[in-house]
Amino acid sequence: MDYTVYTIGGGEFLINIFKGLSALSGHKAYLSMAKVAILFGLLWILFEVTFTGMFKRGIQWFFTMFLMFNILFVPKVTVIVEDKLNPNIAGRNIIQGVPFALGVVGHFTSIIGDKATELMETAFGSGNDLPYNKYGMIAPINVADSVTRAKITNTDFAKTMRHFMHQCVFYDLVFKRYSIEDMAEQEDLWQFLSSNASKSRAFTIHDGNSANIEFCNEGIIKLQQANYWKKESIKVKELIKQRLYPHLNKHAGDDIITNGWNTWHGQLHSIGGDAEKAIQQAMVINAFKDSAGSFGGIGNIYAQARSDVQTRMTYDIIRKQAQ
Repeated sequence: MDYTVYTIGGGEFLINIFKGLSALSGHKAYLSMAKVAILFGLLWILFEVTFTGMFKRGIQWFFTMFLMFNILFVPKVTVIVEDKLNPNIAGRNIIQGVPFALGVVGHFTSIIGDKATELMETAFGSGNDLPYNKYGMIAPINVADSVTRAKITNTDFAKTMRHFMHQCVFYDLVFKRYSIEDMAEQEDLWQFLSSNASKSRAFTIHDGNSANIEFCNEGIIKLQQANYWKKESIKVKELIKQRLYPHLNKHAGDDIITNGWNTWHGQLHSIGGDAEKAIQQAMVINAFKDSAGSFGGIGNIYAQARSDVQTRMTYDIIRKQAQ
């Protein structure tokens, strides 16, 4: 007989657990150990009956042990683990030889938990929440973490941004046109860098096999006209969705990342946010960080400034949470 155990994430873990239990219960050592335990129990009951005369207690123990062992542990069933968040376990999620008691209890308790979760989220969840029974534990936090780690995926655009940072940003920091603290305070860092772009320095725009040198202020306009950031934000957004929620098809849940970001950002900062703008901001920041190490002394300046900013932001978040 087959019993399905439902889970929301952790399917791989459950498969390994059931496989281990199946191997353990089918091993000769397990049966020998069970027989020894039953024998010791029988000897104790016989000893108790001999000196107390409680024959009823001995009969109760015998039939209880006989029924429990032969009904709950001797019969074997097949368990199918169904993970709502991970379809990749298909083909490996069928475990044979699991003790009857474990398979049945796991089956019914997982059904109760799954249905209870659906009812609670239907009753108390809002329309824009990411429900646990579909997206797993702390889904908004996972989305926010992935958004803040977003990096440029297009190789040419990544090289262009690295050269842009070297030529048009780091020299401005060295010449103190603005500081890293000024950059850290910007909600739209790309707009800030664009409005302060130098007219006397230039960087290389890579596009396939061509490479064109443009002045910083003019090159930024061309990058904006080519809509690079919009394309990259959409692509990264899709990659995040595929990595976090592989159980969804390509066109399902296009608002997952937006809802996840707004839920996290709104709850922590009491304001909403644009997920694509957040992804763009993260890509600009990460492009800056990736480029800093290859620009001589600016790397040390950046490391110190980053440490100061992070410390200040940490205390700020703690203060907001305490309020």
